Amino acid sequence: MATIFEDNFNSYDDGDLNTQGGWAGDTNWDIQGVIIKEGAKAVKAVFKSGWGTIAKTGIGRADGRITFYARMSASNARCELSLFEGGDFKSALYFLSDGTIRYYAHNVQTVYKNYVVDFWHECQIEWRTSDHTFRYKIDDGAWTDWWDFYDYRTWATLDIVRMSAYQSPNVFFDYIAENPIPPPSPNFTDKNNYNGYLAFIQQYIRHRINDTTPWRNPQGDLLE
Repeated sequence: MATIFEDNFNSYDDGDLNTQGGWAGDTNWDIQGVIIKEGAKAVKAVFKSGWGTIAKTGIGRADGRITFYARMSASNARCELSLFEGGDFKSALYFLSDGTIRYYAHNVQTVYKNYVVDFWHECQIEWRTSDHTFRYKIDDGAWTDWWDFYDYRTWATLDIVRMSAYQSPNVFFDYIAENPIPPPSPNFTDKNNYNGYLAFIQQYIRHRINDTTPWRNPQGDLLE
């Protein structure tokens, strides 16, 4: 699986995102280093009357996945991250002012879950051209079924990602990539490091769910 582009915003200058790193659009999107998910920088929406949007073009993908992190600092924030083929809108995940995160299942805007104020939500969208459908995943929840978007939109490749916010200075985005942010490596410098071993166990469980190959712990013991 592949993605359109990856961007963690960490190398950008504070202030207006427009014109940095290939991003183009409204000037109500700022780079800042105070509220971040990963690294040193993230994006914050600045208040603008109506919709404020900014987009970036990458490599067109017929099939793919995109992961991003979004945070609302108020329960009535409203924003979306959308996927395009050129100028044609194809899909999105929506954070609405009623406090819900939604996606389209055919023509029905469907609630995935409520968002938590001041919490970074991990959001994923996958798409495929075999039947021109999408599926969605938020945080540790399950993937949705595969659904066409609204009026069954088709595409050859998706190549543009757009961030949008509606009259809200309470929206943050960070770390756009194919896969989620990797978990931190456990610290095994101390054999009695409880937190390190707990993190290791969690990683091992995730590994066993997704992979059946043998795996060794940091001490070299084979784990079946």
